[in-house]
Amino acid sequence: MKKSVIIAIGIVAIASLLGVSLLFINANNTVDADLKSIEEDHARICAEIEEGLFNSAGRGAVEREYAPIFRRIADGDRKYAKKYAQLLLEIAPGSTMDINANEVFDIAADYAWMYEQMAEGTDDFGVQHVKIIEDTSGKKSLVIDYIDIGGCSVRMMDESDKVVSRGRLVEDDGSLGKHRIEIKFGDARASAALSKEFPNQTDKLKEVPDDLKSKINIRMACPDDSMFIIYIGSDEPISIEEQGFTNNHPKGSIEIALEK
Repeated sequence: MKKSVIIAIGIVAIASLLGVSLLFINANNTVDADLKSIEEDHARICAEIEEGLFNSAGRGAVEREYAPIFRRIADGDRKYAKKYAQLLLEIAPGSTMDINANEVFDIAADYAWMYEQMAEGTDDFGVQHVKIIEDTSGKKSLVIDYIDIGGCSVRMMDESDKVVSRGRLVEDDGSLGKHRIEIKFGDARASAALSKEFPNQTDKLKEVPDDLKSKINIRMACPDDSMFIIYIGSDEPISIEEQGFTNNHPKGSIEIALEK
């Protein structure tokens, strides 16, 4: 009797383990099938682009094909983040970026949103907004909101450094102020909203802490089609640490600590 009970318990345990294993295998197979399907769709679109099939398809046609692919990655199984991260790395523009597995689904969702916008004919991307914020400890930061830029570099300018104006390097007229910061963006432009907010050669930065009101100046310049520059200046002592930013997310914010 006891042997029969032990055998029965053993059979139940084995069946339970087999059931769990089969569920795991089925889940893994489902994810692998989804990944393979996305890879095949990506390969198909690439081949159609090479064959020129989108040449007469109209604006946003390629983006219309890719938007649901990014959405499928964004909605993928969180347990397989590394696999989806590798796939996103293969598909996303600028595939040299380092995608953290913990961010892959948010990044894919951003790409899906951006491609959905482009598919609808909306592409007012680039640098969206510039402001200075202050936290509860009094620490100030320059914050730049963006959509679809290729990264940027930030540096303090020397007093003798020239500035770009109308595509040429010229002597600064002094309107920026004594202390100047240069933020240089690759493969970016000013959004229509930013250009409307700062229409003049030099403007006052509007969204700043109270003690910096009317003291921070901003100027924008485009040396060529692949570069966009923002100058921030003041007669007040401001400085930053020279640094570069690699753009992982297709949209987000860059925060640069200001020092006095």
